[in-house]
Formats: sequence, C-alpha cells, structure tokens
Amino acid sequence: MTALETLYHRYSGGLYAYAFSILKRQAAAEDAVSEAFVRLYRHASAGKSVRDAKALLFTICRNVSLDIIRREGRQETLPDEEATADVPDRADALAVRAALAALEDIERDIVTLHCVAGFKHREKSELMGMPEGTVRWNYGEAVKKLRRELGGCGNERV
Repeated sequence: MTALETLYHRYSGGLYAYAFSILKRQAAAEDAVSEAFVRLYRHASAGKSVRDAKALLFTICRNVSLDIIRREGRQETLPDEEATADVPDRADALAVRAALAALEDIERDIVTLHCVAGFKHREKSELMGMPEGTVRWNYGEAVKKLRRELGGCGNERV
C-alpha cells in the first residue's frame, strides 16, 4: 500500500492531465485515474511483476480513457474551466486551452505526455505503440502549431 501511495503522489497529476487531454471532462478524467490505480493494484495483487510502473499506469489510463469514450460516446467539448483555474492570468489560460484545442488528438496526447508527465520521446513511442520518429515529428508539428496559435517567435526550445 505504501508503494501505491508513493506512485499516486508521484504520477496522479500527470495521469490526470493525460486523461483530461483525451476525455476533456474533469469528472471522467478523475474516474480514469482512479481506475488506473485500481487496475495497477489488482495487477500487483495477483502476483504479476511490474517493471515500469509509470509506463504501465499511463498505458492503463489511456486504455481506460478510450473505454470511457467508447462507452459514453465522444462529446467534443472544450476542457473544463477548473483545469486552468490555477493559472494566474485568465487570458493566458484561455489562450492555452484554445491552442491545445486546435491540435489533433494525437498531437495533444504527445504534448501532454511530454510537458506534463515528463515522458521522453522513446517512452511516448513505446506507450503509444508508434515509431519514435513519428512521435518526434508529431511533437514538432504540435509545437509549431502552438507557437503560431500563441503568437510565439518560434526560436525558443520546448
């Protein structure tokens, strides 16, 4: 239980951001994160080994999120206001939300995994089941789109 608690404190924020980027609803994202930890607990309780808990949690969270979409039917909405409530400048928060909404789903997932959860391109490639070059290309395209949407000069490294 202590190990699970440690994992929860370490990864729940990133998992929530990832689930939220897929589901675009706060309650559904919270449900996906909770279910991911329940499934990890069941997996470990069954005596199965866990080599990379972070990768397993994000894989489970992605699968749970996709299950929720299939079960409920996808409703295209902008992210909940609560997701950007901590951002000091409301105008910046709205601009970021709009810029992220302009990305393709795969681009948004890759940016979220990179910027929020801290995954490297290799790890994202394994998690998403796609070649690393494809992940890198999609990430680069997403960054270009975000810079255009947010009015950046394009010289900064992300």
